[in-house]
Amino acid sequence: MNYSDQTRSIARPLIAHARKYLGVPYAWGGKTPEGFDCSGLVCWVLGELGISLPEGSQGQWASEVGMKVHPSQMQPGDVVFFDTPSSEQPAPNHVG
Repeated sequence: MNYSDQTRSIARPLIAHARKYLGVPYAWGGKTPEGFDCSGLVCWVLGELGISLPEGSQGQWASEVGMKVHPSQMQPGDVVFFDTPSSEQPAPNHVG
């Protein structure tokens, strides 16, 4: 799939905005700049750019927001989901 002009136009501001939170401590269930977990950071950064996502990696993965792309077509700013080996869930349990 090809990216739309709208998607390309938000990638740089999204990355620049996310970088502002480098060094914020990890906090399980964290959803604010006081402390983030993986999905909290994604939700916060995208939310500040006007993109609403559900909380939690599984909710974000199942969301109808965005589009799926093949790994070979990934671009900077894309959200990536992981299913870690310790997961007992049928869906990804980590997002970045």
